Amino acid sequence: MQLLIAVLLAVIQGLTEFIPISSSGHLAVTQLLLGFEEPPVAFDVVLHLGTLIAVLIYYRTDILEMIRSLGRPSSILRPAWDTENPQKLLLLLIIATIPTAVIGLLLKHQVESAFSSLNHIAWEFVIGGAMMIATVFLKKCDRGLAEMKVRDALCIGVFQGVSLFPAISRSGSTITAALFLGLKPQLAARFSFLLSIPAILGAVILEIPDIEKAIGSTHDLFVYLLSGTIAGVIGYFTIGPLIRMITNAKFYWFGIYCVVAGILLFAYIWVKTT
Repeated sequence: MQLLIAVLLAVIQGLTEFIPISSSGHLAVTQLLLGFEEPPVAFDVVLHLGTLIAVLIYYRTDILEMIRSLGRPSSILRPAWDTENPQKLLLLLIIATIPTAVIGLLLKHQVESAFSSLNHIAWEFVIGGAMMIATVFLKKCDRGLAEMKVRDALCIGVFQGVSLFPAISRSGSTITAALFLGLKPQLAARFSFLLSIPAILGAVILEIPDIEKAIGSTHDLFVYLLSGTIAGVIGYFTIGPLIRMITNAKFYWFGIYCVVAGILLFAYIWVKTT
């Protein structure tokens, strides 16, 4: 891959992976509008690996506590549901991952075809944005981890599954679902970002053979390492500001952006076809 294109895509990935405006949607639009060749799947996985490392560092305390809880398997299977503890958080994350995996398997072909259609992407921007805008009408989001139930995790997992379509933001849809379930904004963001770990990690593991094949020279290795690092560093510094915006009830601004982006894409499509 050309270095400048790789860096551009890495910057877009880093800026949009956690900010709820859809990294996949922005990458797909950039490639389609500028006529870039679709980068190898391995490159996309490396970008996600960079942002995965950002999440691991930012939420290292939660992750270490959940790892330590693995030494107490009985407490994971039967956590204290009315308290906030790492065993309960880990179990809820596992439960939320299940519907995402099922939806991914059922809609695999539809999701793949959506990446090459500007019309699909435009609709997805509008739909995802409308969901986020609707959070402005919420009055009470005060449930903590102690009040969170299995059905909450399943619902959030379903919304993460829907976000497999390119222009429906993963963080936007999962945080929106959590807020409508009445979860505190801080918990909504925390659960959403932690839930991204198994999804991204699974994709990385499956694509390791492709990464090895794609890196055929020292130049390729440099491009992949630089791109993943850029995406990770930028992604890390977007997490904090996003949490503050959600806490300050300004989440809907991202929805407005997505709706406008969708409308502009529809206008572009109309101009190109008339």
